[in-house]
Amino acid sequence: MTAEHIKGRVEISGGFFLLAAFLYYMDTDGLLLRVGLAATVHELGHLLAIWALGGRVSRLRLTCVGAEMRLASSCPNGRMFRILTALAGPAAGLLLAAMAAQISPGGWSLAGISLSLSCFNLLPVAGLDGWRALSACLTSRWGRRALEMVSLLASGGLAAAGLWTMSGTGDPTLFVTGSWLLLSAVRQSGYFSQIPTCVPKQIMIN
Repeated sequence: MTAEHIKGRVEISGGFFLLAAFLYYMDTDGLLLRVGLAATVHELGHLLAIWALGGRVSRLRLTCVGAEMRLASSCPNGRMFRILTALAGPAAGLLLAAMAAQISPGGWSLAGISLSLSCFNLLPVAGLDGWRALSACLTSRWGRRALEMVSLLASGGLAAAGLWTMSGTGDPTLFVTGSWLLLSAVRQSGYFSQIPTCVPKQIMIN
């Protein structure tokens, strides 16, 4: 792929730089590079699966809540394509965790970070990989309604846990993440369809 093909397809938001600066300021244990590596491997898992299955990414946007990949309109849109591309990110993270765990003791922190990131992304919350895989599997109206309710409850629980954590430690990371996921869950559900949000409508892979 040439520079002309890449130009205009990658966008970095101001929120991404703010988050990077905040994490750098809060990183007293030197974990930022390990977190970045785990996140990069996760997104590469998605990207490689999309390419392997004949898809193409039309735009990559880095935001304060991660990477957003928008797929080209010519991409396959079958159930298995959506399931496999959604699960490829967590699978890549689990593989990295297993490999890093073999490096004693230097790789243990990377293994823990990558394992935590993969498990977090497998939660059935709108905007995360677990939700995308389940939504591709569920075809009935009631199944989708149940998934929407689970997504609302889980994201609300994350936001509440983040608020409690922030009150004790001063770290707002989980609260901000949970609040964004709650907005995403509200936008995806039919219960509050009239509430406007700033959550993107056509994000395929996160």
